[in-house]
Amino acid sequence: MKAILSILLFCCISISLSAQFAPKLEPGIIVQDTSSLPTVFQMGEFIPQSEQLGVRYNTLLLEACGNDMNRAYMLWMHMMRSMEEYSDAVSYDLKGIKCWIKVFWDKNGTVDYISFFLKPNSRNIDPKDLQDFFSSFVGQYQLPYQCEADFSHYGSVSFPTFPVLFEEEDKNR
Repeated sequence: MKAILSILLFCCISISLSAQFAPKLEPGIIVQDTSSLPTVFQMGEFIPQSEQLGVRYNTLLLEACGNDMNRAYMLWMHMMRSMEEYSDAVSYDLKGIKCWIKVFWDKNGTVDYISFFLKPNSRNIDPKDLQDFFSSFVGQYQLPYQCEADFSHYGSVSFPTFPVLFEEEDKNR
């Protein structure tokens, strides 16, 4: 019994010490190479590389907008509306698609990465088709905003978004 307690005590102390003396990541230092990471990928793929994106893109869209919720919302809706307009232009039907999405922008507003995951109640589509659409969209879109640092936003989106209704409602206030 004493041997088991001694082993447990040793394990607890070892874990505690290893946590205290583990190397700390400083913002901006990327340990895992993200050069092999595709521009668009599904959440759950490339886990080590995608976790490193959180280190590089540690500023949130809201924070990048000076904590101005209206500005952050309008920029997010601008991107979603642009996706819908682009989908019409390339004849890709987004209607009924619901997903969680994380977008990573560089400080000039260029989309560097998009990570997504289809919701269970989304229209049934091949995720590869959505991945191809996002890849094509990224090549032609730039957020009309610049920041001092790279930034990101994680959210949920359902198409169609109906942003025009919100903008008209906002103008009437």
